[in-house]
Amino acid sequence: MNGFKIETRMKGRTLVKSVCATVGVGLVVVIAFPIFMRARLTTASNACINNLRQIEGAKQQWALENHSRSNGIPTMADLQPYLGRGTAGSLPVCPLGGTYTAGRLAEDPKCSISDSAWPNDHVLNETNTWWRDFKYAWRAVLNRH
Repeated sequence: MNGFKIETRMKGRTLVKSVCATVGVGLVVVIAFPIFMRARLTTASNACINNLRQIEGAKQQWALENHSRSNGIPTMADLQPYLGRGTAGSLPVCPLGGTYTAGRLAEDPKCSISDSAWPNDHVLNETNTWWRDFKYAWRAVLNRH
């Protein structure tokens, strides 16, 4: 056989190798699972906040076109044409199953999940600097008319 010596070994794993492999895989799962869950919830929260921003922009456009002040109360049906989905389009939906409330013009739109499991998520608030600047700019426009 070409001068090479072929060694024969027992095929298979010992118990120690199997336990080490199982523990290693289990450790990776235990570390990775919470990270994936947190990423999923963060993505859903960001999508919900983006929907709330779209609703607020639609409220401001509705107020400008209808010459309404801060005491106006648009319905979601009133806002539908301003959401960029057409009059027959669908309203935004919270990715975690919450429902949106537009509220008065002087109030921020709300998601029903904001009061439950994730405080400060699913809410437009002052911690979002983009949102704070946007809100103050629109309120300045409304007060000029």
